[in-house]
Amino acid sequence: MAAAVCARILRETDPFRVVGVQRGATPHEVARAFKRAALLVHPDKCELPCSAEAFAQLNNAHEACERECARAKRTHDDDDADNAASAP
Repeated sequence: MAAAVCARILRETDPFRVVGVQRGATPHEVARAFKRAALLVHPDKCELPCSAEAFAQLNNAHEACERECARAKRTHDDDDADNAASAP
């Protein structure tokens, strides 16, 4: 199982797919998927030679997903504020 996860992480380029979620996933979904994958590929837990590289890529992808989720939330909140301000 860890070998398949390592291979997927190293093969994918989209951060959401690296973490294992669909684009547009909630921050909670991203965090859960990251934890599951991290437990499998963490170099202290996994003896595969690719685990350190996969774990580093997983961390980078997780950070990118978090930034995108935060950006989407800010955009959504700004749209809500604009709609509330323009309401009669």
